Amino acid sequence: MKLRTFTCLFLIMLTAFMYSIAFAEEQKPLYQAGPWLGKVLDAETKQPVEGAVISFVWYRDYDTRFTVISSLHEAKEVLTGKDGFF
Repeated sequence: MKLRTFTCLFLIMLTAFMYSIAFAEEQKPLYQAGPWLGKVLDAETKQPVEGAVISFVWYRDYDTRFTVISSLHEAKEVLTGKDGFF
């Protein structure tokens, strides 16, 4: 019974260590790959859409060698202009 308890404690400590390594690594955020540009057009008329809401969401993935942990990094919203550009 003592060996099983020791093994469980060891695995818990090892998992905590692996998480600390994964979160300690510095990763470059994806939003730095921008600038993000685009134009929204109406599907039928092909005219620009003014005031359309564009949402950007970036997640950070951490590889712990046992699993991948995803967490929300940043989210932004913008509106299109009169010409449909954002």
